[in-house]
Order: sequence, then structure tokens, then C-alpha cells
Amino acid sequence: SGKRVAVFGAAAAGVVGVLGRFLSSTSEIADTIAKTAESLGISTNAFQQNAYAASQAGVNLEDYTKAQGRLAAYLDQQVKQERDQQRQYRALSRELGLGRISFEQYSQRVQDLRYQFSQQESALDRLGVKIARNADGTINAVETELRLADAFKNSTDSVLKAAAAREIYGRSGVRYVNYLSQGREAILAEGREAQRLGLILNQDVLKRQEKVNDAFDRFGKAVTSSRVGFADAFSGTGVRVLDHIVEALARSRGAFIQLGEIRSAGRRPGYYGSGR
Repeated sequence: SGKRVAVFGAAAAGVVGVLGRFLSSTSEIADTIAKTAESLGISTNAFQQNAYAASQAGVNLEDYTKAQGRLAAYLDQQVKQERDQQRQYRALSRELGLGRISFEQYSQRVQDLRYQFSQQESALDRLGVKIARNADGTINAVETELRLADAFKNSTDSVLKAAAAREIYGRSGVRYVNYLSQGREAILAEGREAQRLGLILNQDVLKRQEKVNDAFDRFGKAVTSSRVGFADAFSGTGVRVLDHIVEALARSRGAFIQLGEIRSAGRRPGYYGSGR
């Protein structure tokens, strides 16, 4: 009857709403993982593993993501400053080669530049950390941070570490001290644990997340459209779309269950949560 269809329609709309909120919530996580990793030029696996390791030191996903953005900007700034210093040295050598300045003048200016650059000493310089490079010459932020972690672990100067964390990661950088002080091996070990626990979403799952969202959107429109009844939604297109959702979920090997576990992370508080 029309009444029964209306009741079923209302129920379906409720289901769509609940599932929609769940998809929206988990989609936000997946989008954060994929987009942040891409923007930082690192793999989604490395991003997730290190985010998990950071969570065990009380750094939640939001803070970790912001910190990685600041690290990338900081490293870029350091590279630009290094290039500028090299440019000034080259210009001075050129002046000497062209005979525009004497050797004595050249020596004095080199000393002046060295003093000037010493006043621009960065946190990385003070900790003896060199910026890591990829084969193509681009910055390897992941390896650089692991080098930084070893430097933190080997340093007993808490003031130096706190100041370095603030300089690199901003005012909230102090939260990063405990994470970095674990050292490279501990961070990598935490990442391997996350992989073992099944908390790392691979690239294939992250891509399928988008397909599932699209399928659900089509299904929701079919159910809630004023032009399509509940029975119609489940008699034709709606069923096919629902099948697509089920198939996509199955092929993702429990991606949403996995995302739900990541969100709650009862065994390991703080992962993608509020931290300890």
C-alpha cells in the first residue's frame, strides 16, 4: 500500500542518512591520508605508518598532518637559503676571477659571509642533521625527519630539542619532542606494528573509497528522490547501485571496517584520534 511504501521509504532514508554520515566520516580520513601524502610527496604507506608512530607519543592525526606541512615548508626554506648562500659565494669567486677585487678583499668578504651565515644557523645545523635527497635531487622529508629523530634521541639537551621542535614545527612543536626522541628505529618499529595490525590502507583501498562514495550518492538519490518510490529504488537501478556498493566494499577487503577500527583504535589510543 501507499502507507507501507511511505514507511519503508522513511526507513530507507534513515538508513541512507546513517550510512551517509559513516561514509562521510571515513571518507574524511581516507581523503586526509591520500591528499596529505600527495602534497608532501611521500607514499601513503609512509604517511600512515609514521602517523601511527606519532599517535603513540600523543600526537593525533590533525596535529601530525599540520606538523608535516610545516616540516615540508621549513625544509624548502632551508634549501632556498642554502642555494642563496652558494650563489653569493659563486658571485664573489667570479668577482675575483674577473680581477674586480683583490685576493685580500676576496678573503675578507668570504670571512664576512661566513660570519653572516653563522648567524643564520638553523635547528638542523645545531643538531648536525643534513637534509636528505631523493635520486632526482628533491627533498626526502621522511628520511630527513628520521635523521632528526636520531639526533633528538642522541641529544640530552632538552632546551635545544624543544627550541628545535618549535623552530621546525611551529608553536605546537613541543608536542613533537617525545615522538622524535624515540629515534629512527622505534618509529619504524611502530610503523611495522601498524602494518601488522592491519591499520594501513593501501593505495588500492584509498582509490576504491572514492568509487564507493559515488555509488552511495547514486543510491541515496534513488531512494530519496521525490520522483522515485522506495519500491522502485529497490526494483531496478537502486538494486544495481546497492550491489555496486556491496561489491566495492567486499573488494576493498573491509576498508570501512578497517577505517572504523582506525577511528576508534581502542587497542592503541590516539591513532587518528585525540591522542593520549
